[in-house]
Amino acid sequence: MEAGKILTELIELIQEGAPSEKIYSLVIEEVRKKITFTSATFYVYSENKNSLELEYQVGPDKVDLITEFDFGSGSGLSGWVVKQKHPVIVSSLPNIQIQRKTQFKSFASLPLWMEKRLIGVLNLGHTEKAKYLKEDIQIFKVLSEEISLIFEHLLLRNSNSNLEENIKNLETELSAKETELKKIKDSAAIGEIVLKIKNEIKKPLSTIKGLAEILELSIHTLPPKRVKETLHALVTESRRMEKILNQVEDNSDQS
Repeated sequence: MEAGKILTELIELIQEGAPSEKIYSLVIEEVRKKITFTSATFYVYSENKNSLELEYQVGPDKVDLITEFDFGSGSGLSGWVVKQKHPVIVSSLPNIQIQRKTQFKSFASLPLWMEKRLIGVLNLGHTEKAKYLKEDIQIFKVLSEEISLIFEHLLLRNSNSNLEENIKNLETELSAKETELKKIKDSAAIGEIVLKIKNEIKKPLSTIKGLAEILELSIHTLPPKRVKETLHALVTESRRMEKILNQVEDNSDQS
């Protein structure tokens, strides 16, 4: 299959929303058709951390060298390779690697760049010597460019997805804040109504209280006419209060 057609199909898969793991797997399959390896590791560059972070691995071991040193873009030889902006090939490694299930004899590192943007690095390791040769450097360069293009689309897709998710979260948060604000406004409106009711009924309530106290203290000594007048005043003020409360209820129903 032609390289251009493969690139087109992979980019179409990315645009259709295929999972990142599937894209990584398909890319590694295409790499294996051109270059043999025992293990392969893709590191993606994190701008926030300014370092290379392990993204995808195939094979029994993580592929990198000199991991005890930091070259400025993350620990290991990968941090140095990405600054060179061209593939690095080691045809014969000494048998001194530690903390590995297998010993790599051949090593290749492909820095992934899109113009001035660092995407990451793809490292390949093989247990046999001379699997990667200096004269094959052009093949590695072309492969690096193709992988960079694919991963650039994938990372942009993922970045857009994260942005859309953040926008949705912000919209949800904004909606919650608007609901909360409405409740506050409603509470404030209720508070204003309560204050208005309090002020409106304060005078008739005070009158009723005063008249009731007069009746309580003087009902046995007041002439019947005065008692009747006082009771009539109580009824009048009570109706006044009732009217105020009815007006408030009508306004509440209309709103």
